Amino acid sequence: MIDSCKLLAGNEEQMRKIGISLAQTIYRTPGTIVLRGELGAGKTTFVQGFATGLGITEGVTSPTYALEQRYGNDTLSHIDLYRLSSMQAAEFMRTLDPFAGIRVIEWSDRTQGIEADIDIEISEANNGRRVLVSFADIMIPSDAQIETWMEDVMLPEHIQRHVRKVADVCDTVAEHILAQGRPVRKKALRAAALTHDLLRFVDFKSLTGDDVFTPSAKQTKVWTKNKETYGTPHEAAAEKFLAERNFIDVGRIVRTHRGHGTNSMPETIEQYILAYSDKRAVIDKPVTLDERFDDFIVRYGKGKESDTAKEWRTEMKRIETFLFEEGAPF
Repeated sequence: MIDSCKLLAGNEEQMRKIGISLAQTIYRTPGTIVLRGELGAGKTTFVQGFATGLGITEGVTSPTYALEQRYGNDTLSHIDLYRLSSMQAAEFMRTLDPFAGIRVIEWSDRTQGIEADIDIEISEANNGRRVLVSFADIMIPSDAQIETWMEDVMLPEHIQRHVRKVADVCDTVAEHILAQGRPVRKKALRAAALTHDLLRFVDFKSLTGDDVFTPSAKQTKVWTKNKETYGTPHEAAAEKFLAERNFIDVGRIVRTHRGHGTNSMPETIEQYILAYSDKRAVIDKPVTLDERFDDFIVRYGKGKESDTAKEWRTEMKRIETFLFEEGAPF
């Protein structure tokens, strides 16, 4: 499944920022990015921003005559095939050693057979440059597959309503992020939203029921088997479930959706959006962050907010600021 997004760069600085933001949605290395566009389209500016996003402090220049430049202790390889014929470009690519980082290749159309993990096409637009980013580097389950999983694990109906609402919030947040000129993998994000609580029941205090919710005997049997197979907490359990089905990177997005605690902090833009969106819904009711955390106090804190819960609330507000510099627009 190809994930893609369209962005607009009105000037060089905006092109640079798109490059910086792309580094926030990288899930695996080694990887190959092909960068297409006419002379002067802003390809090198894009790469300079991307290098900054990767934490590279060295100055990035066009490798038109050197053909390849490497940066950041072999974190990034920047290749330019512009002045080569098709035959020369093919031969040059064959001579390259395996590279453990990310290769960005300009003028990849000079030769055939380059398998791109991410394809970026920059073209003219009425008010700047249009940047089309196509992701083909990770596996993404379809909505239909996820619906089948929900049935198989006998996910409670109220949790199904919750994950669908969170997916809708993710879609809304993603659109705002895209409007800021920041790439987002919308399909991967939606899949992660729909699966983030797929095994939520493994954290239930009782799998046989309580005074609030009573599962059927069949549900208890299915839940017990899944808890034995995937363990706890539910974030890690869902990640294992997805990895077992080769949806490793969607699982990585799911893993950090709590957004607080050791090994639970988001790093990619999709992880940030999911962690935030999960806190904007109580079951399927849209709420503010404060309303969500006030609900936590009632349901889990016996009317008192712990120091850990206060830190969690503060952390999610920091994430809200990261996503929306001027405050949440909805």
